[in-house]
Amino acid sequence: MYVFSNIQLLFQLLRFIAINYDHFIFSLKSTLVYMVKQTSIEPAPLLEQTQSEERNDTTNGNRFHDPENLASRTDNTHDILDTPHQSVPDNNNFQILDKKEEKNNVDNNNSLNNTTDGSNCTNKNTANNKDHKISEKDSENLQEKEDKVEEFDEEDEEVKKNTEEYRLGGKTPLMTILTLMIGPLLSQIMQSMYGLMDTFWISKTIGAKGLTTMSLISAIDFVDIAICQFLSVAMSTRISYLIGSRQKEKCGQVVVDLFRLEIIIGAIVPIILIPCVKPMIRWYGGDEEVVKMSMEYLLPTLCCSFIKYTYLSLCGLLQAMGNSLVFGMAQVVSALLNMLVFDPLFLYGFKTGMVGVSFATVLSNLVPFIVLYIMLFAGKFCVKPSFKMYITKFSGHSFDALKVSTSQLIANLAVSIPDLILAKLVGQSAKEINTYDETMAAWNIIERLDEFAMCVCHGLNQGFLPAASYAFGRGDMPRLSKMAIITTIIGTIWTSSCCIIITSMPRIIASIWGSDEKFLDIAEKVLILCFASCFLNQIILTTTATLQAMKNVTLSIITSVLTMMIPVPLFGFILYMTNKKDPIRLIFAYICQDVWSITVVLIIIFWKLRFIFTSVKDPNKGKKKGAEKIEGNSIKPPESETDTKINRHNAITQGTSEIEYSDYYSGSEESLSNPLVENIEKG
Repeated sequence: MYVFSNIQLLFQLLRFIAINYDHFIFSLKSTLVYMVKQTSIEPAPLLEQTQSEERNDTTNGNRFHDPENLASRTDNTHDILDTPHQSVPDNNNFQILDKKEEKNNVDNNNSLNNTTDGSNCTNKNTANNKDHKISEKDSENLQEKEDKVEEFDEEDEEVKKNTEEYRLGGKTPLMTILTLMIGPLLSQIMQSMYGLMDTFWISKTIGAKGLTTMSLISAIDFVDIAICQFLSVAMSTRISYLIGSRQKEKCGQVVVDLFRLEIIIGAIVPIILIPCVKPMIRWYGGDEEVVKMSMEYLLPTLCCSFIKYTYLSLCGLLQAMGNSLVFGMAQVVSALLNMLVFDPLFLYGFKTGMVGVSFATVLSNLVPFIVLYIMLFAGKFCVKPSFKMYITKFSGHSFDALKVSTSQLIANLAVSIPDLILAKLVGQSAKEINTYDETMAAWNIIERLDEFAMCVCHGLNQGFLPAASYAFGRGDMPRLSKMAIITTIIGTIWTSSCCIIITSMPRIIASIWGSDEKFLDIAEKVLILCFASCFLNQIILTTTATLQAMKNVTLSIITSVLTMMIPVPLFGFILYMTNKKDPIRLIFAYICQDVWSITVVLIIIFWKLRFIFTSVKDPNKGKKKGAEKIEGNSIKPPESETDTKINRHNAITQGTSEIEYSDYYSGSEESLSNPLVENIEKG
């Protein structure tokens, strides 16, 4: 009878395998675990009592014939089969199971032979009839349960695909990067469209003075945009890190803390920048009318800067939760409102001049910001802050977020400020040979094309950052390394394509903006020098982003300073001081910057980021090291859902109480800490 029962169980198992082949290996293991429980290799008190009752039932010839007992066993079998995929036990376990099964079969045969032949025949006939009825009923019950399991699995799969864990860590590294870059890429494109469309409407309504004003206020505007991106990265990296380290309950307070800090920063920035406007515009050569128009534009923009800061940090929160498409849609809505609604309304309808352009930008950010803010506090996202958090104390994670993203602020300033300094040197050098207009027109082409070329690079990095922070929070270094390599490859392919196209036909490209032969001669040389080494940029940017994702604050700041802030002004001054009458020669500063930066980055990679290569060769290397550290400290890392279910089942079958297990894996910060991550942070 025992053999017959196991055969019946195997038939049920084969039916389950046909329905869900992906769980075949673990289902086989689960069956063996069930057999181990019946043969009591490791008998528990409850298991010994069950085996004693089974021996008595076998002697009476009605083993496994109790419908209630059979139903309970079916439930247990179903629960075991419902667990996710795992590995198969080793060969030693198979040998132990075979020996135990043979021993039990011999015992069963001996007990049956002790009864009389007549009673054996009667018991066999009765047993066969009962087995036939019970097997039919059992098959119907099992079929119903399997249907429910399939329905539950489908619903569970849909729920998983809508969670931030799935969006940040549930897909392949390539699909994760491609999905998360959609929003930032749309944002980068829309940000570039802001300047183009503002220039278009200003040229139609205000004229040349308005265009001159927009070009000269770019220095102040660069600083404001750098602060926006700094706060957005702070939100994105810290929230995704907390989600990855299973501390999602702390995300709400961090969000509110950053909102409060953005209000404070939004009050400080105008106090610092507004007094700098007039001296800076005069330094660039603007007359009093241009100075006045610059103040008209910058005063509303800077005073309402907290709206832009909070709005872009909300976009960073969407990116951290994996809602990249919503992020991109919000940016598209802002750009469309600015280009098609508010700019025409203020410039053509109200005729407000530069003040109207400023208010058009503020309102285009305010409308989607209000919608996202209401949705956030209405609980529409996985991060659920509350208004009472505005009066609670600041979380330590909030200040950590600012520290980590400081390198991003330096990087943004490093990209803008050195270019402004070099532009000043190029202009002074061009005046020495009376080619100021043609040279600065060529410089304008460099800015537009460089913004276009770097658009994909910045979108890739913004998509990479939250996913990398999530992987680092989970201690999954092989996944982080794969995403870093994929991001670098995609970005390098794009920048290399831009490099080949621009350097192979610079004169044709320059002719889009002008037809003067002197201008075309200068633009042709400038474009070749500027984009000759731009294919190296993605490696430099991804290295800095990887350090940010790993919370290596100090090194990421040093890297940003050494690769982006120092080289262009340094080499620009050297080239200018050695020859002040050759503006084209100053563009060599970009080639010098790229060569210098790639040297610094390679040193950092082989010093601190060697795991990027070792983890790809041995995917378990990072995890093995982490496991050794964790085991030594008697602390376990965050478990996957599969591991949690398996350990829960093992704890119950081995006699560990369910309460003790839930207490141990309650999700507390202590139980979820990962020494591998902590060691890398200390670096």
